[in-house]
Amino acid sequence: MILKWLKDGLETSSPNTLYNNSIMTLSPYRIEAGMFAFDDPVTGLFREPFIGGANYHLDRFAKSGNSCVISFSANKIPDYDVKLKLQDTDKNEGSNYIDEDNRNIWLCPAFFKYFEKAPKEFYVKDMTTT
Repeated sequence: MILKWLKDGLETSSPNTLYNNSIMTLSPYRIEAGMFAFDDPVTGLFREPFIGGANYHLDRFAKSGNSCVISFSANKIPDYDVKLKLQDTDKNEGSNYIDEDNRNIWLCPAFFKYFEKAPKEFYVKDMTTT
């Protein structure tokens, strides 16, 4: 019922209105060649891969396992694990961020399913329980 409400809300309101001031949670899982992907039925994303540097942090969060749970937001999350700063963006090609260790993290255009425009800062927290 909640997923239906969220989906209906996305379809009837302006794009991504529900997400602009939210903390979202995803459960990435390992696929071929050690990459991570995620499913999100609300946005219609299935087996959406993480590439371009994001796997570095997902590997850390998953430890030796094949999955992890992350929360992310454009607003600062208490005790966040990763802070990303926007370098450049193009809705058709994705957004380039840099982490606190100067690693480049590229987020594909699917990122705009969560944000109307790329936030200047982006926070990620490892929610994986051990």
